[in-house]
Amino acid sequence: MRPWKIPRPGSTEGPCRGKCRCAACVFLKRLSKELCRFCDQKIGYENPLFVEYEGVYVHWACVQEHFLGKKPMKEFKPGEWMSVENEAYREYIYPDGSRYRIDNPIKVLVKQKPDGGNSHRVVSKPGENHFRSHYVRPGWNAIEWEGFNKEECFNW
Repeated sequence: MRPWKIPRPGSTEGPCRGKCRCAACVFLKRLSKELCRFCDQKIGYENPLFVEYEGVYVHWACVQEHFLGKKPMKEFKPGEWMSVENEAYREYIYPDGSRYRIDNPIKVLVKQKPDGGNSHRVVSKPGENHFRSHYVRPGWNAIEWEGFNKEECFNW
């Protein structure tokens, strides 16, 4: 399969500049804002991209790096979604010994609280065609996870 590009707005094959409401322009502009599955950066315009499957897009450069064994490092920023698809599960452990386990997590969003703690919002994919959203309450004192391989388990 060959990569393709989203043409820049205003170009011959690209979406219109401005606020056009036609289906093609709306679709291409929305697609340009989708996040790459590997690097979590916007797909953007004029970047070679690959459609892994419906709704999952990746930069062609990220595909090449991933399959050559050089996965790009993701920068963690509170308030932004971070991919955790390399985890088989993640488990939050609270001071009282209770645990909250999430199987097949795919993304996590860390929200910092005014008191200095934080909460996590996690999206998981428990089945082939559906997703589940989790709110992990603040107060946990440890996170445990298992990766699919050693390199990916600690690549964050």
